[in-house]
Amino acid sequence: MLVTTAVPGGTSIGADGEVIDLGATSSRAAGRRVSLDALAPVERQLIEAVAIIDRATDVDLLRRVVGRTEDEVVDAADRLIGAGMLHATGDGALEIADTALREAATSEMSPVRANLLHRRTAAALETQITRAGEAAGHYELGGRGDLAAVLYATAAAQAQQRFANADALAHVRSALALGHEDRTMLHTLAGDLETLEGRYRDALRSYETAAALAMGDELAGLEHKLGALHLRLGDAAGAASHLASALTEVVDDEPLRARVLAARAAATERLGDIGTARKLAAAAVDTAEAAGDIETEARAHGVAGLVALAAGDAGAARSFLHDSLRRAELSRSFHTAAAAHNGLGLVSLGAGDPATAADHFTAAIDTLQRVSDRHALAAASSNLADALHALGSEAAANEALIRSAALMADIGGSPLDGLAGVWGLTSW
Repeated sequence: MLVTTAVPGGTSIGADGEVIDLGATSSRAAGRRVSLDALAPVERQLIEAVAIIDRATDVDLLRRVVGRTEDEVVDAADRLIGAGMLHATGDGALEIADTALREAATSEMSPVRANLLHRRTAAALETQITRAGEAAGHYELGGRGDLAAVLYATAAAQAQQRFANADALAHVRSALALGHEDRTMLHTLAGDLETLEGRYRDALRSYETAAALAMGDELAGLEHKLGALHLRLGDAAGAASHLASALTEVVDDEPLRARVLAARAAATERLGDIGTARKLAAAAVDTAEAAGDIETEARAHGVAGLVALAAGDAGAARSFLHDSLRRAELSRSFHTAAAAHNGLGLVSLGAGDPATAADHFTAAIDTLQRVSDRHALAAASSNLADALHALGSEAAANEALIRSAALMADIGGSPLDGLAGVWGLTSW
């Protein structure tokens, strides 16, 4: 295949030893037809590798893909840069300078060679911990779906840690499509990500699919997640049912037992049984502290604070929520820290201190924007609107309310679809 391109001057030694003019000056070379067959082997290999990698890449990665020495790669790259076929970025990475040249390189390559280069690229990228998603993509294109599935799962976990929820969910779906063996884990992770995105119908399906594959503590964890999701949907009775099942399934995971007790306390409070809710919250705190899991302690203290607030015990609520916030910050549990700030905002608002309440709601919003929890962010924004209204800041209150409504509009589907309970969330 011939490619019409414009290249500056440069020469190469062809496979038969012939000196090949890669291009004269750009003014003389405009419209010149360049054949990849005219390139020396190392130069063609370099062009093919850059085309397969399909992004600006460094010399070390290219060396590993083409199987040449560093000197060979650098010398060939210099010639190709001089010929205008490769472009060096500001940080020294290399990329093909012409789209038509990239298309020529990929179209002239045999499927066998393309697969080989994809697999070599994947193997090289696999050693770089932050590039698992790229490596997975190349393994998939190289015909190794089994290896790609494993790396897509790794990439999903990495993206989740960065709060890149959409990217993580895409990786999960790729891993599932390629037959990753731990389908329970992947469906559970999908449910977690869909919950943060406010896609509650999808999350319910993911959790239920995972639950059908699970048993023991794993099943208990999924029943807990289903209970927490029903709480977000405003279905306290449904939540209580799942949480009761979760308690019967827990085997020896004491932090999980504490989280289930805390969620059951929240569901019981919403059902109006404040006395039982306080007992469950106290049991959650005791179980979490006995387990020595600081992140779970943070969550248990937070729920105990919200239950105390519902009981009208503002002093206990404030104490529990401050304890929750401190533990959440120590364990870097951002979502629980946001819940604690939101709870403290509710305490302050109820105590007639809207200024402090606004500060707490704002802190919660800042954190929730980082973790990308749409529903909780909408609830905190609505709470902030109440605090600003109490302060007489009507314009700012209206802005916060508009932000909340915009976020709520896409949560779980339309309220007409039977999910109107999502609008009642004020704490979590």
